Amino acid sequence: MIATEKYLSLCMIVKNEERTLGACLKSVAGVVDEIVIVDTGSTDATVAIAESHGAHVHSFPWNGSFSDARNASLARATCAYVLYLDADERLEDRDRDRLRELVRHPQSDVYEVTIVSPMTEGRRMSKSVSDQPRLFRRDPRFEFRYRIHETVLPSVREAGGTVSKAGISIHHVGYDVPEDVLDRKKQRNFEQLVIDVREHPADTYVLKKYAQTMLALGKHAEASDRIGRMVHAIDSGTCGDVPASRRAAMYCLYADALMKTGDDAGARGWALASLDVLADQNMAHYFLSKIYERLEQYDDALRHLNAIALQTKDGPVTAGEDDITPIPQDVCCKRAALYQAMKQPQQERRELEAALRIDPKMTTALVRLAVCMEQEHTFTEALSFITRARDTDPADGNILYFRARILYQMDRHDEALRDARAAFELGETGDPLLRLWIRAAKEKGREREALPAFALMTQRHPEAADMLMSYIQQLVHNNDLAAALAAIDRSLPVVNDTAMHRILADIQSQLAIAAQHA
Repeated sequence: MIATEKYLSLCMIVKNEERTLGACLKSVAGVVDEIVIVDTGSTDATVAIAESHGAHVHSFPWNGSFSDARNASLARATCAYVLYLDADERLEDRDRDRLRELVRHPQSDVYEVTIVSPMTEGRRMSKSVSDQPRLFRRDPRFEFRYRIHETVLPSVREAGGTVSKAGISIHHVGYDVPEDVLDRKKQRNFEQLVIDVREHPADTYVLKKYAQTMLALGKHAEASDRIGRMVHAIDSGTCGDVPASRRAAMYCLYADALMKTGDDAGARGWALASLDVLADQNMAHYFLSKIYERLEQYDDALRHLNAIALQTKDGPVTAGEDDITPIPQDVCCKRAALYQAMKQPQQERRELEAALRIDPKMTTALVRLAVCMEQEHTFTEALSFITRARDTDPADGNILYFRARILYQMDRHDEALRDARAAFELGETGDPLLRLWIRAAKEKGREREALPAFALMTQRHPEAADMLMSYIQQLVHNNDLAAALAAIDRSLPVVNDTAMHRILADIQSQLAIAAQHA
């Protein structure tokens, strides 16, 4: 009897998720006891993929409300607890047993899980971390609310349910997409939130999400004005009895908007007010740390950074709404940045080494330690750290450029030349890389290998006569007279030196004659 007891239902809503759904369902195979999927109109292979993983699939005509679709999935669940995921999310392998144990021996009605969202900014990888109530007891009183940014928490609070921390992580890949895709998603959310605001004009949860999306869309001044009016409405009692956690969250949101419009003094005031309303939170300390850093009041920035409760597997959630719980190695790196600004290199290195003890593959810490070692001219150590960073993230062209720079300073020009070319092939095209590539090539008498660097640099800096002459010589040697003439044509209008102008004009005439006879 116990062996067949059903503990956990996975509930999902989907539409055209054939690209990501399989990986999501695979991540929970053997952990969940049933899969309930509500499809809102897929035209691809989504339904077939779901059924191949044993899911019970139900159709639901899309009406614009995520809550209605979520609640339709809840209505078909049969297990004691419900986990809800999106198709672009995966349960972390290391947390499979943990999740199973939680639902077999529950201690809370609702559990918050940590959603980790990697994202690419240019060629840089970053991530956001948030705690969300994704695992909860199946109870008819618990239901989703709102058209978008749907949540069960209001109904849980009304029913007197308990909320705890699950100590498990969900990997979300939905933000690691091209910027235009993210922008479309933000705009879609904003359009739904406009309707939610119209339907719930005094609901501070909806107003907060609306303002957050305005900020995400870059409407900083408009958002600041709107949030200011919201805060005034809350403080004047227009929105009814607003809990301290919501009031504190709105004050922090106002501080964020003011920071984005350059009003650091105003931002500091509202972040401090948020702490006065709710001491048990991280967000206000986070904003105050950023504000004081911008104001170059580094001791105060450190004080607030150190006040943030760090992410752990177990323990109670903070009382702050939409709070952050950073991982310890990230906080170490933030401390290191403050010590760097304070010109305290020993403390900076200590914090970076602490980050690596927690996560030996943290590229941010590895690169910054390499910078520290380079500044101290201990190039062997610098090379060791940057090589570890390269091995962790071999597709990062900037790391390869930095490695080439260290190799060059160690007189290992062959290797520097190789890494410079590799960095260029990965899309790193900044002037520092190009100059390094050219210098390394000249040191070895292999200028022709740096032809792409010469080409880009002469386009950007046609007035650089020595570089231009080297480039022309290479092109002539390769018998590429048309490219040589084009380079001279670009350069002549900006060359101020009369003698150099005459030399280039003479070369142009000779090349033109040679091109005619070619």
